[in-house]
Amino acid sequence: MIYSYPFPLKFEKVLKELTLETMKDCNTDPIYVRSLNIDDNNLNKLNEELVEYNLPPVSNFLIFKRRKMTFINRFNTHVDYTEFAGEIIKSSIVVPVEGCKNSYMYYMTGEYQLETKFLPNGNAYKVVHWTSTPHLTQKVEIVEQPMLCRVDIPHDAISDTAGNYRTILSIRLQTNPTFEEIIYNRFNIDLSIS
Repeated sequence: MIYSYPFPLKFEKVLKELTLETMKDCNTDPIYVRSLNIDDNNLNKLNEELVEYNLPPVSNFLIFKRRKMTFINRFNTHVDYTEFAGEIIKSSIVVPVEGCKNSYMYYMTGEYQLETKFLPNGNAYKVVHWTSTPHLTQKVEIVEQPMLCRVDIPHDAISDTAGNYRTILSIRLQTNPTFEEIIYNRFNIDLSIS
């Protein structure tokens, strides 16, 4: 199974600048989660780019800034979720902002149950309670460019061991398209035949 796919964005630089400005005073806690408030002009430009790729507009943005989480921990795995729509988020465009070198998203598999929890900013997610011994299936380093990532299966991220913050911007799309739908619409690649 493919868990991530390179997803270049022409609007990447602006998104990084806005994210860094939003998080500039977040420098003490091990983890911060913030929504990115973006002005209508910039949001329209990004949505226009997404339309070029035959994709729906942005639903929301979440910024994750974390450090001191340096090892794979099955108890931290989660599945992305939106309480507003009452559904699991299927995929997210992850934009590396800073400190992403030597850090990873990781994915695990096994039998599990899900429980709804809430982030400090009020957004919901599904924490994974393993009912069998989980196994690591893949680690993905997101450094060079945005990546489309599956977020509907158990995953989490680790920071680098030097203690630097890892900051990423997660972009979720309206209508909650699947990973395969986004890849097909953007790149005309049918993952079902691979």
